[in-house]
Amino acid sequence: MDDSRAKMYYLLIILLCITFVFIGCTQETAGHAGEKSAEEQPAADDRLKYRMDTDHFKYYSYDNDADVLGELGKELEAEFDGITSRLQYVPQEKIDVEIYPDVDTFHTCMGYPDSPDWLVGYAGNGKVQMVSPNNPGPVHSYESLMKAVVHEFTHIIIRGHNKGAIPIWLNEGIASYEAQNIEYIKEAISGEVKYKHVPSFTELDQKNFAERHGYQYSITIVEFLVKTYDYDRLVEMIKNPDIEKVYGVTEEELHKKWVLYLEENYQ
Repeated sequence: MDDSRAKMYYLLIILLCITFVFIGCTQETAGHAGEKSAEEQPAADDRLKYRMDTDHFKYYSYDNDADVLGELGKELEAEFDGITSRLQYVPQEKIDVEIYPDVDTFHTCMGYPDSPDWLVGYAGNGKVQMVSPNNPGPVHSYESLMKAVVHEFTHIIIRGHNKGAIPIWLNEGIASYEAQNIEYIKEAISGEVKYKHVPSFTELDQKNFAERHGYQYSITIVEFLVKTYDYDRLVEMIKNPDIEKVYGVTEEELHKKWVLYLEENYQ
């Protein structure tokens, strides 16, 4: 065959290979209107498929995780009104929730196969994607993943106010505070608080956020802001992350107040 036909032939083969590689990460949304569940499919056809919906969410999973969606649905619906009320934003459409069968499959489908095992959830493009509580991996538990889905949902609400960049400590702190991801905070940071090695807000807005105990510190920042001020100003910070405009103090002054709060509550 001539060069042009050969190139088109090889391009078609490559596209078909890509399709087969990624078919396990696709979802099947076809179904009758108002359908609430999908029949079990053979193992060879196991992939992300529509399963059910609740008042505010639509759920997709692999076959073996269809049973956990009811509990996830109860958890999310129980938290929906409180979080949307406190953060003053209600989504206009149902939010997709995609559940992956294990940590490796989740990382691969997210496009980051070498991610650490603690990374079990992601929120973006108006949907939540996470590892199944049935198979949480070596770092998490069933219970912590039930909190993780609330954490990721909160990120969706935050994005409803501000689709631009906001400080990592603010974004993760609010999501963790709303999900009550409060385990091991004191154990993780008490030594640094005691010896006055508390990071600055800028240091908690870097790529090494997790390694710097960023999740633990950030939830205490939000806890401090809510208890010392109020949710209205926290929402203003989401919309426009300017400490001086929102709180009427410099970043350094607010940091000093937060450190005092840590010394009183987390030593």
